[in-house]
Amino acid sequence: MKTQNGFTIIELMIVMALAAVLLSIGIPGFQQMVQDNRRASASVEMISALQAARSEAIKRNQPVSLCPSNDGDSCTNGNAWEPGWIAFTDLDEDGAVDADENVLQSGNGLNAIAISSTFESLTYRPNGRMETNDGDAEAEFIMCDSRGADAGRALLVFRSGRAETSETDLANAAITSCRTP
Repeated sequence: MKTQNGFTIIELMIVMALAAVLLSIGIPGFQQMVQDNRRASASVEMISALQAARSEAIKRNQPVSLCPSNDGDSCTNGNAWEPGWIAFTDLDEDGAVDADENVLQSGNGLNAIAISSTFESLTYRPNGRMETNDGDAEAEFIMCDSRGADAGRALLVFRSGRAETSETDLANAAITSCRTP
């Protein structure tokens, strides 16, 4: 009589049960990693836009502003930045694109990340220093995903033009207010 090689139904059931347990442990961690990477990517994209605007202000010796934008051509009212933003020469420093001002860069919307601020635009001066449209010397973007304030991060922009990400806001307090996408 020939012996047959293979698995019994009991062995297959045990392997399937072990696979189900391992997947149930691994998938939530993987989802959190994906959300963390999306938020980090959004931070890097915003910092890149801020650095490019600052560099253009210094290079052109003209004020350059950033504001939220839905269409890539004009500023939108409000402080929701996730649909996109634009950087433009802002000769009259009014925070709006006028006929004699040029859009230098536009950013696309960010998937699954809500970005809010307390200001509608910020301007880099030719010396590289930053100021918001309401005269604040520091700016703060709050970046959140579906997990809410517990996983929110702040992107802080200082008067010097330097930007950094943080787990706390400008007042060094925990992030408590968060818009979810």
